Amino acid sequence: MNNLLFSTLEGIAKDSHLFCLLTNEELTRVAKSLERIHFKAGEVLFQEGDPGDFIAIISSGSVSVSKSTEFPGKNVILAKNGKGSFIGELSTVDEHPRSATVTATEETDVLILTRRALEEINSTAPVIGLKIYKGLIRVLGLRLRQSAARISQIF
Repeated sequence: MNNLLFSTLEGIAKDSHLFCLLTNEELTRVAKSLERIHFKAGEVLFQEGDPGDFIAIISSGSVSVSKSTEFPGKNVILAKNGKGSFIGELSTVDEHPRSATVTATEETDVLILTRRALEEINSTAPVIGLKIYKGLIRVLGLRLRQSAARISQIF
């Protein structure tokens, strides 16, 4: 196992809803399934419409999440995420195309958890898988509540 990946994961776990329920032993297991990728400022992590086959956990830096509008060339910023945040979970879980574009706003490192790795964790270590999915559900619920609150402010 890559000790750097584990120490990075351990350092962000308490700040990440995705991994906050995991013990150090469980984090060690998850770290074996991760890959680290570096993005320069302005680089696109993934584009709206791309296949969604991984979750990216931001270990350093920040990203913006944007969605195209009905007006050609016009996008709306949905969120800005930093260390400890994760992105790409919706498409990874529901297997639909990416719903937004994610771009690094500065030098950014992410830890990649592929759908295949998540499914393997879920089948070989179901308690860990359950904790990860519970974290996903919490965040999806929070994001849904925030979206509903924003929509209600418009009307």
